Amino acid sequence: MGSKILFILYDISFIAVRNRSTDERISLEDARKREQEFFREHSISTLVGSHCLGIDALINRLADLYSDRVRESFPKMKNDIQKKLKETREQLEKLPPSLETASARLTKYSNDGRHPVSLANHLHMKLTQFENVILGQSRELFTGEYRVKVRDAMSACFGEQLPNFLPHPVLKRLIGEKLDQLWLVANLLINECFQKTMNILWENDREECHDDILLLKLLPIFRHIAISYLNDKKQTVNDQLKELIRLEKHDPYTLNNYYMETINKFKDHLAEK
Repeated sequence: MGSKILFILYDISFIAVRNRSTDERISLEDARKREQEFFREHSISTLVGSHCLGIDALINRLADLYSDRVRESFPKMKNDIQKKLKETREQLEKLPPSLETASARLTKYSNDGRHPVSLANHLHMKLTQFENVILGQSRELFTGEYRVKVRDAMSACFGEQLPNFLPHPVLKRLIGEKLDQLWLVANLLINECFQKTMNILWENDREECHDDILLLKLLPIFRHIAISYLNDKKQTVNDQLKELIRLEKHDPYTLNNYYMETINKFKDHLAEK
């Protein structure tokens, strides 16, 4: 099959290129050389200019068309982008202010008249309650009931004992019980504080978004992010507290001078009575 001339029309102009025949097994570079030779010898070259012949002319023409199309469409694209950017900025202006610092968050969630008690005050009250509970548990150590408990525990422990010195198993068990009490109270405090934080955040969400359709649509996403973040923080606090209690339970209490100091204070306490 001989060579063919393919006319590619663009609007009112055209580009003529030479296609390789099925019998030609040549590279693209050789095909271009044959194309140039073909048009130099062909009579069509006397009718049209070189800018309408060959693959190079086609490439140049396509580049010109692409450039023209970009120049035509770019102003519209620019206007569309500016319009979308304006709409996005207007939507962002409706979002609540960003609270990037601790002071900004404290100011936001302090008592502003909408809530009877601010988040900071609520957490402070919870910590005060926690301190009172721990103080009450500490006072149990100096009660008659606890002395009886210690005496019974010592009586149940076989073997020789040093005077006024608790056997290690008894001491370890009694301290472990107090640490378990500490964990229960602290864990309850942590859960209540994080839950209260989440409740206040939700209340503020509803107040900030009640008249904005866009924010109401985004609210479930924001809440999911907030819940995930607070749960991660709560888990971190729980893990740290568990580790502290675990280390405390493994502390060699009988080798600690603080033990004898506590015994002496306890004796002084009894003497004052």
